[in-house]
Amino acid sequence: MRGAIVLATSLDTVHHWRSDVDDTSASVGDTMGEFANMLLGRLKASLSLEGLPILVSTPTTARGKGLSVERPDHHRSRALEFVGPGWRIEVRLEVSFDAGFALRKRESQFAAAFAGDMMLF
Repeated sequence: MRGAIVLATSLDTVHHWRSDVDDTSASVGDTMGEFANMLLGRLKASLSLEGLPILVSTPTTARGKGLSVERPDHHRSRALEFVGPGWRIEVRLEVSFDAGFALRKRESQFAAAFAGDMMLF
């Protein structure tokens, strides 16, 4: 299984988010990369409970006008839109499955940590 998470929003939306948390020092790319990391972390925690390990990479960001993402025909894709006061973001999940892919429940004695849980190393 291979996949990607694509976040798309306007520059105004990113500025709105940064002002809401009183952080105007982060770059647009860093802000979007951090949102991608948070979303992927939650997705990874949820899917690992189903026995699906996820290997992640560092987010890549792009900035421009009229950007588009091409998808091969064999990918499954789902777009979700989130809207708040003064902002809007589209999240697209794209996945392709190898022949014979089957999801199996993994038995584990340990529960995955969720966002906000304290972890000691």
